[in-house]
Amino acid sequence: MSARPTIILHTDKPAGALAVLAETHPDLEVHACDTYAGLPALIEQTAAEVVYSIRFDGTPRYPRQALTESPTVKWISIGGSGTDHLGRWDPTRVTVTN
Repeated sequence: MSARPTIILHTDKPAGALAVLAETHPDLEVHACDTYAGLPALIEQTAAEVVYSIRFDGTPRYPRQALTESPTVKWISIGGSGTDHLGRWDPTRVTVTN
């Protein structure tokens, strides 16, 4: 992972976290995504290495494949309880924390 990774905040209410990160880490490139449908394209567009994701719209449409199979995402931080909605992932390619 690079020294200054590109980060995506994937939550339906990103404003608070964006403000904190802008103040405490102005050197980081941070993007927000507040939909499930928009996450795959944003990951591809930004080549994000870190994604903080909250399951805010249920499990069936959760974009697990975009997260776990992305060639650029190296760390997925799950907000909330559990990681079962991610299914299986390759721990040699991506680290998942909860």
